[in-house]
Order: sequence, then structure tokens, then C-alpha cells
Amino acid sequence: AKFSKWWRQEFKAGDLPTEGLVYDYFLEGSVSETGVASAVWRPWTDTVPEYDYQPEQQMRDRLVETAQTRSMHYLMDLFLKNRDPFMLAGMAGTGKTSLVVSKLRGLSEEAYLHQIVNLNYYTDTMQLQMMMEKNLEKKVGKNYGPTGNKRLVYHIDDLNMAQVDLYGTQAPITLLRQHRDYTSWYDREKLTLKHINNVQFTACMNPTSGSFTINERFQRHFSVLAVDFPSDEDLKTIYSSIVTGHFNQGFSGKILTAPSPALPSECGYGSCISLDRYGSTLAVSDCESVCVYVQGDGGRYTLEDSVSWPSAPLSPSTPHSLAVHGSDLYLVSGGDLYTSHRVAGDGYAPWSQLQRVPFDEGYLEALAGGFTHIFL
Repeated sequence: AKFSKWWRQEFKAGDLPTEGLVYDYFLEGSVSETGVASAVWRPWTDTVPEYDYQPEQQMRDRLVETAQTRSMHYLMDLFLKNRDPFMLAGMAGTGKTSLVVSKLRGLSEEAYLHQIVNLNYYTDTMQLQMMMEKNLEKKVGKNYGPTGNKRLVYHIDDLNMAQVDLYGTQAPITLLRQHRDYTSWYDREKLTLKHINNVQFTACMNPTSGSFTINERFQRHFSVLAVDFPSDEDLKTIYSSIVTGHFNQGFSGKILTAPSPALPSECGYGSCISLDRYGSTLAVSDCESVCVYVQGDGGRYTLEDSVSWPSAPLSPSTPHSLAVHGSDLYLVSGGDLYTSHRVAGDGYAPWSQLQRVPFDEGYLEALAGGFTHIFL
């Protein structure tokens, strides 16, 4: 916010829109038929495509585009085009790795190869060099490179997680810096130089874990982009897009019709989305319940866990609601009460019917005393 304020004061003649921050806009240039060049400021939100829901994708592989991801992808395109190494830095859970991996997977297979290298506390230079040489082949003389004329993009994840030695250095980073400085490293057996050509580096790191920082002589080679947590509006877009896509797969239009209303300000996670009592719209609920419903980390239930089980007794035309008690899920559908419990190592047991209950206001009062999370 401070930089945005400084920018507006420094460049008052730039005609930048007054709404939001300077990061929310980009300058789009064009040339008219008469050859006159012009440029206008456009918000990144104008470039966000509609989310294409793929039922076979795992939750961890889904990427819903937002204004922030569009701006990041634009910058990553420039870095890759100009062969400039770049690094994304941010807290855990901000989607750094997902952003880079989605970009690398979208590169032309005819021109690019990519390899993801995960560093950890026990990674040493021998292991790192062996991993990085997997996609290299010998060229002429001492030169090595990827197959054909392709360019190999290395993505180094958790860059700062390697062990710090007594001298304050990290051996894997020293090997990477050697390549960035001299485009080579040594053959471990012959002790001769290997010139590694036609490769490029990207990286991600969490500055609040591992060694917190990395060697400045190595970091200077990278353009560093800060990745922040998604805003409330972005989280609302992400979760509503996933839930909408899921219920558009084989469910009638009565089940899902519209996104949720405004998010509550007290929501700690930013996005609180669940099905309402009659399954006709997306409704705002308490944050703890919804995070259990849509997130898959920390022991919480994913969307697939709670809704997409093949044995789940859900019907597109039957009103239903879901409750969570400990590690068990309870479903009221069509006047019947069902349960499914977590089985260690095997996911969840099939739904089993407990008893018949009327689907009315009274069942919530009867069940609420024993349940910690209830979905209407």
C-alpha cells in the first residue's frame, strides 16, 4: 500500500485509475490503422478467464485464475521468454508452487522441458547434481544440454530448506550458484568441467522457514516476486468456481444457481461457502464449518470427500444437509439419516443408514447438541 501511494504521488500524469492499488492494473498498448500508438490502463480482472472445471482433477491440482495469478503469469511469461531466472517468495499456502508448475506445464512441449527439484534439509550436492543431470545428454566436447534444441527449465522448490553448515553456507545452493556464475559444474568421477547449456532456473521459497534467507551472491541472479495470500474476493471466486463446477456435473439447475452474497468480515480464512438448506444457492456460513467442507489439508474434509463418494445417497432433486461430528460425517437426505466414518489409511467407509428422521426444522435442534459443524 505504501508503494502504491508513493507511485500515485510521483506519477500524477499517468492517468492511473484511482480505485484499488497500482498492482491491480497493467498498461495495454495498441496501434491504430493510421499508425498512431496509444496505451490505456486496464485492470487485471478483465483478463481472468472463466474457470474450466475438470472432474478428474485432484483438489491440489486445481488452479482458479484470479487477478493476482494473471499478473504473475504475465511476468513469468516475460522471464521465460527472455531466459531470466525468477523466484516466487511468500508464506506457506499462498500458491507459489502451483503458480509456477501450472505455467511450466503450459509451455510448448516442442520447445521446452521442465524438471521440478524439491530441496529438503538432507539434500546434498551429490543428490542435487544427479537429479539435475537426469534430463541432460552429452553434446560436443564438454558440453551438455537437454534433448535436441529444447530448453530445460529447472524449478527449485523450497530453495532455502537445505541444511546450513558450520560456515553459514548451504552446499546445494553453492552448486546452483556455480552454474549461474560459470554455466558449469564438475564431473564427480573425472573431475573435469561439464558445461551445462540451454537451461534456465525458477525457484520458490518461504522466508519464514528453513534458513529464512539464501546466499546473496546467488539471489542476485533472480528477479524476486512476492506472493501474498489471496484477498477475500479472490478466495470467494476460487471456492465458488470449484463448488459451482462440481454441482454442474450431472446435477439439475435447481441444485446450484448463483454465487454467495458478501463475505462476513470476521471470517479468518476469507471465504465461507456452503450449500444452503435447500441446495438452491451458495450461502455464507460460519468459517470453521466451511473450511472443513472445502479444504483438504490439516485433517479437513475436501469437496470430494464430503460429496463425491460414489456410494453417497445424494439425489439432484432431494433436499439434503451435511453435519460433521469428530471424524464422522452425517447426511440428511430425503428424510433419512446416513453416516460415514473415517477409516485409517482407507479414506471413508460407505454411507450407512442410521434411522429415519423428518426433514424439517426440528431435526437440527435434535442433532445440534452432538455436532460441532452443521451444513444447511
